Amino acid sequence: MKRLQIIDSFMLKPSSLNKGDIVAMDRAYIDYEKLQQLTDRGVIYVTKLKKNLKYSILEDMMYQSPDGLMEVRIQVVEFTKQIKGGETIRHKARIITYVNEEKHKLISLLTNDMDSDPDEIIDIYRKRWEIELLFKQIPDLLRYHLFLTKGGL
Repeated sequence: MKRLQIIDSFMLKPSSLNKGDIVAMDRAYIDYEKLQQLTDRGVIYVTKLKKNLKYSILEDMMYQSPDGLMEVRIQVVEFTKQIKGGETIRHKARIITYVNEEKHKLISLLTNDMDSDPDEIIDIYRKRWEIELLFKQIPDLLRYHLFLTKGGL
C-alpha cells in the first residue's frame, strides 16, 4: 500500500522508507545520491525543481490546450554526478512543468515516477503545501490555545 509522507530534507533517510512509499519534499537540498537511493528502494519522490540543476534531456513532450496554450510539459532527464571514490551516479527522472493559474507562473516538479499521470504528480506536491500551510498556522493556534487556557475571552 502506498503512503504519502511529507519530509523536509533534514529528515530524509532513504533507509527508513519502503517500496511503494511516496515522499513529497522540500527542494532546498537536492542530493542526487539520496534521490538514487530512494529510486533503488522503490520509493517515489516529488520535489520542486531547483533552477540551477544541470541535466541532459532524453525526451521532451508538451501538451497544449485547444487554444494552443501549454498545459503540461514532461521531460525525461538524466543527472550525472561524480561521488567519492570515483563512482558516477546517473539518475534518471522526470520534470513535469505546469501552469499555476493562481500565481500566473510555471512550476517545475522533479520526480522519479516515470509512469503516473502528470496530474497525480502535481496533486502530490499540492498536498505537501496544504500541510506546510497547516504548520505555519500551528504557532498561531498554540498562542490562541494558551490565551483560552489562561482565562482569555
